Amino acid sequence: GMHHTHAAVWTIYHAIDSDVHDPFKAYQATRYIDEEIPHIPVHANGLNEYNNQVVATTDWQPYMWSINNVAFAEVAHTALAYWQAGRPEEAYQLYKGALLDAMYLGSGPGNITQVSFYDAARGETYRDFADPVAMAARALVQGLFGLYPDLLHKRLVVRPGFPADWNNASLETSNMTYRFQRQGAVEHYYIKPFLKTQANLVLELPATHEHVSRITVNGQPVSYKIDGEAVGKPRILVEAGMAAEYDIVIRWGGFSLKYEPLSVTVPQGHRFTLNAPGVYYSWKDPQQVLTEVSTKEGQLTAIAKGVMGQRTFFVLYRQGGLHWWLPVHLNVTPLLDWQHDAEGKMLAVTVTNQGQQPLVGTLWFNGKRLAEHFSLPSCEQTALPVESSLVRLGTNRYSLVTADSTYTYDAINWNLSQPDKLAYEPVSLTSHYNDAIRNIFAYGKYLTPRWPYTTLQVPTQGMGQWCHPASLSTIDDRGLRTKAGTEGRITFPQGIPFATPGDSLSPNVILTTLWDNYPDAVTLPLTGKASRLYLLVAASTYHMQAHVLNGSLEVTYAD
Repeated sequence: GMHHTHAAVWTIYHAIDSDVHDPFKAYQATRYIDEEIPHIPVHANGLNEYNNQVVATTDWQPYMWSINNVAFAEVAHTALAYWQAGRPEEAYQLYKGALLDAMYLGSGPGNITQVSFYDAARGETYRDFADPVAMAARALVQGLFGLYPDLLHKRLVVRPGFPADWNNASLETSNMTYRFQRQGAVEHYYIKPFLKTQANLVLELPATHEHVSRITVNGQPVSYKIDGEAVGKPRILVEAGMAAEYDIVIRWGGFSLKYEPLSVTVPQGHRFTLNAPGVYYSWKDPQQVLTEVSTKEGQLTAIAKGVMGQRTFFVLYRQGGLHWWLPVHLNVTPLLDWQHDAEGKMLAVTVTNQGQQPLVGTLWFNGKRLAEHFSLPSCEQTALPVESSLVRLGTNRYSLVTADSTYTYDAINWNLSQPDKLAYEPVSLTSHYNDAIRNIFAYGKYLTPRWPYTTLQVPTQGMGQWCHPASLSTIDDRGLRTKAGTEGRITFPQGIPFATPGDSLSPNVILTTLWDNYPDAVTLPLTGKASRLYLLVAASTYHMQAHVLNGSLEVTYAD
């Protein structure tokens, strides 16, 4: 089945908000937002802070209302997901960014907007919309102050999400008085619930120092447990029981703690060593990016494998009397970094061997062997040779074949100078055309298959969405037909000719789709010999199918 790798923020925050995660899954999920979702900094004259930001809901294209927005509720819900994932610093940067954007920098001071000034297509839109107001409140109460009532089980969980540099905070609601104060290594919480059901107070507190000296609740010493599943920073668990009010004092001891995750960049298939004094012997590798792992106190050595990109694993970390799981941000890069000028008139390709050893292999270019023993020195950029007679418009493929691997790169450039002697032969597809391109969108055209129950569906014209169910684009192919004329041919600026009807009525496209009105595949016979095949393709897909494989072309050779 189809694997969609470009999730929207709601995929992440709904999963976390549904409480189906564990701390490791939640951290990894928010790491996806870190790396793959567009972040927009919130800046203003007189605002001397540079970490506040908002996020877009997706990276899907093209823009469409409710598909790719910068919206207050979405940012606030994403911030809440970061708090729930145990990442208060990142959560607060998003939450404060949304508050600044709407309530301070917006055109309606003090109002909570629906859509942000930073939304490129709509800009600031609507005031005091219900869903952002609700999410602003939830993110404040549940995220920043960490109030999680669980009255069905007679529990009130408090998991503070204050930024590390906060020394004071207070909250008054209709059913809670909550105050926090920090003086040096002493923290003081005062909590007075006004709930209809008595509940046992459970504190899940981030540790600031390497030892717990003493904890008292209403003047009485209490015990604590270390949260063995804490990710990113250590956390202690305190059962405070039932009381009308709680005066909690935590006295920390020893050195203060720093929580920065570790970061490593390594080429795929290469060994790396992680040195950190607190790294212990245990690790978790949920993404299976490590092999040949060896550990000793303060060090982990492994080979990076698996899918390239930003990955995460966890190491058990100890300092003083506490331990927690420290995230390691592992950037798995390609061994070879290929670069080329996609706009130049001449093909120029360079490659950098990012590995620790020289790489030697056979170099191929567009199917021809250029060099038998081509060497790429370690950590150096090398210009690749070019055989001008083999250069073609579009894709030019290099391959380096070593003893154990093949490395391939497609250098795509449609501006290359071409020799005059090249001959092109247009192939007529007239007998295979099944419609005119102007007919691609029409009301009632895309009826089956469809989900038989209530849902938000693609409208029957094949475009539009729930807010705009009647949207219809007119596709006018008269210019294409006029250009083709009586010869039935158009020639692109690069000199490539295509056969297409010039009259006003003939079909001029082969449409394939998973809808039932066209075939899902067609087979086109070809004869003769050629070095290159060019196809003129027009495609339409829905926004959520951006960045995924929507179609494929398979060419079968006779020889």
